[in-house]
Amino acid sequence: MINKEEVVAKITVTKEAEEAVSQIVIKVNEGFEAGRVNRQDVASWIISRFIESFSDVEIQQLRSAFFNEIALLEAILKKAKQSGNIPAELKAALIGQMNMASAPSRKSKRYLTRESINDGLMKDEEAA
Repeated sequence: MINKEEVVAKITVTKEAEEAVSQIVIKVNEGFEAGRVNRQDVASWIISRFIESFSDVEIQQLRSAFFNEIALLEAILKKAKQSGNIPAELKAALIGQMNMASAPSRKSKRYLTRESINDGLMKDEEAA
């Protein structure tokens, strides 16, 4: 006899997925007199069949469904620390976030010359 622990692994699914599997079990068992299936049987059967036919399209759909911005940023940071380089797009975004690109530039200083001092003094002397 096969030890059930050797052939069974437990997974957790969402409540929505559990309800869907339960509906499938009801439909399969309805009018099925030669046996019975349970949720574990149905889920195992579906997963086993899926692996045979899934493609890059499904992989992309799964990745899109579980995309996490923080995980991506952490991965980019890890690569940047290892290589010492930050991708140009990210660098531009970081600079934009810090408002460094739109920061007002300083006005150039006007330096005093003898003429400007004398002109200022002459204007002051004329006023007196």
